[in-house]
Amino acid sequence: MIKKLLLLTTYYLLFTSTVFGARLYFEPAPSQTEGEIAVAVKLDADVPVNVLETAVRIPDGVSFVRAGDGGSIVELWIEQAKYDAAGREVSFAAMIPGGFIGTGGKVLTLYAKRGSHASGEFRFVSEKTALYLNSPAAPPETAELASIAVSEAIEGSQALAARIGNGGNEAKDTEPPYAFYAAVSQNPHMFEGMHYIAFYAKDELSGILRYEVAEGSAEETFQYQSLDWTEASSPHILADQTRSGHIYVKAVDHAGNERIIVIPPGGLYSQEDAPKYLLWSIIIGISALVLVALALLFYAYTVRKHTKT
Repeated sequence: MIKKLLLLTTYYLLFTSTVFGARLYFEPAPSQTEGEIAVAVKLDADVPVNVLETAVRIPDGVSFVRAGDGGSIVELWIEQAKYDAAGREVSFAAMIPGGFIGTGGKVLTLYAKRGSHASGEFRFVSEKTALYLNSPAAPPETAELASIAVSEAIEGSQALAARIGNGGNEAKDTEPPYAFYAAVSQNPHMFEGMHYIAFYAKDELSGILRYEVAEGSAEETFQYQSLDWTEASSPHILADQTRSGHIYVKAVDHAGNERIIVIPPGGLYSQEDAPKYLLWSIIIGISALVLVALALLFYAYTVRKHTKT
């Protein structure tokens, strides 16, 4: 939550205008198993959208299964899709450096199981939805939000799956995640000054299922199965704060395909990370400044409250 607040606040300060001329909506997607519903969250924008945050209400009589980001326009997930069973809401926050402009941009796909009494609609929670762009001239207007009836989603998912065949899959996913970036950083204002690693991968077909991190010795190993892997989310605080060993980061997609990148001792990023390293540096640096600002505001509020009492 702190990470999400920092990054959203950072982008709000940099890109202070709420998007207008944008629309968030749902389209049926091919279901992959019997009795499954799949809906894609899509974005139309005639201005470049850099950041979006929203929550989707899951209809009654429907059980949420997972979210997939295969083929997504999103470059960086500020907050991965997370389901709140009590509120029946899936929330997520995303960043698209450079912005998205166009129609039919797929953000992610939601998969659910329908029950015998499914009713209502998939809808965006308006008070939890915000989109931002990089033009200070846009007025603070809310983007258009469109819902989809669960009956339409069921019918559309089944029709697409039947048309495509192969259990609803457009193609069998045999390829590992194709874009994988990671960067190590340290900042006195974040995580008590400890080294941490931030990482991000994309997968065109089935989407990213999970990440794992392993820390090895100074000598690089290619026997990856012998490493002590730990499931992790970004950012991840390193156990070895001396930075004397290799760091291994694994991305696994929903089809079980894997890609591993390696950061050498003392290194900041792997060779594959070079094109994106500047972006990570900017995000990390500005996030630290925002953290300091929030801490000062909280301190001022606490002092003022104490003085009044």
